[in-house]
Amino acid sequence: MACVMITHYAPGDSILRKLGIDWAVIGVHIFFVLSGFLITKLLSEKYFATDRFMAGFAAFLVARTVRIIPLAFFALAVVALLSTEPLPKGFFEYNLTFTSNIYTARTGEWFPDVGHYWSLAVEMQFYLIFPFFVWAFRRRLLPALIIATAALYLLQEVVARYSGFANPGFLLTGRADAFLLGGILFCMTKRPDFAFFAKMALAFGCTVYVGQSFGREFLQTSAFISQMPIANLLFAGLVGVAMLNGSVVDRVFSNHILVHFGKVSYGIYIWHPIMWLVYPFLNNATHGAISRHVSLILLLVLLTIGFAEASWHLFEKQLNTIGHRWSSKILKGSHVAKNDASDFPTQPAA
Repeated sequence: MACVMITHYAPGDSILRKLGIDWAVIGVHIFFVLSGFLITKLLSEKYFATDRFMAGFAAFLVARTVRIIPLAFFALAVVALLSTEPLPKGFFEYNLTFTSNIYTARTGEWFPDVGHYWSLAVEMQFYLIFPFFVWAFRRRLLPALIIATAALYLLQEVVARYSGFANPGFLLTGRADAFLLGGILFCMTKRPDFAFFAKMALAFGCTVYVGQSFGREFLQTSAFISQMPIANLLFAGLVGVAMLNGSVVDRVFSNHILVHFGKVSYGIYIWHPIMWLVYPFLNNATHGAISRHVSLILLLVLLTIGFAEASWHLFEKQLNTIGHRWSSKILKGSHVAKNDASDFPTQPAA
């Protein structure tokens, strides 16, 4: 989340914005890779642990929608309340249906204050489709994911050339490779060469991504490999190395402060652009005493953390517990129904 906040908060003339690195892409795609890893793990080991697809699919959707939708919708209401400008046409329709990424891909424009909802749309669309893939290929998931990733890169080229959209990269097809690489990473954890795979992915991805970013910004060279797939490989390696006990990345991410911020990271992501709507009220209250640089950035960061902490403790945490409870009931009910059905005697053959 810190990477995304750099893009939205840091001034355009700051050194962080002049390094030739797209911090927002880094933050979002780390999340997508991590999400692909966790969702593949949950589907494989929890929701599809039995042979009842619909129960597992329903339990999965309940848990995820209860986690994502309430805060997303509540934040939309806050934006509508605080915005001093008329909301553009389609603001609620696209954002309430999690299709704002299609709007951005088609028009090349962002909805004010909730432009970041495009990533939530991609995430929700992934939730609706990916379980069918995992179920269909659950016995050969790793090769299926590798083939699907390769096919997706070809599909991205076709969509980019023939869709006619202003920015097709915001469609699910343009971002799903990050999720799939996260799924591949999960499958690799079952293999003895997982540590080697994670380290090589991190080293190769980091070298190429940083090198091409530096060359493009300061040497005016063009990338010889698309930055997006390389970035996703880098992030998969980063997540993988973080899972290696005793590694530097593992020790950093195990810090209890970072673990806590991980819990409220969804709230931080949702709220941070919306803090620009809160700022004018505070600036007016202080008669313009808030500067446009360091103190402003600090204020926005503190506001974001404060809103995220409040929403987590006031209702997110409770709703998350309720979602998991409902999800568990669906799975248990399915298990009971299956056992009850097996108790009925089979009819003798005619």
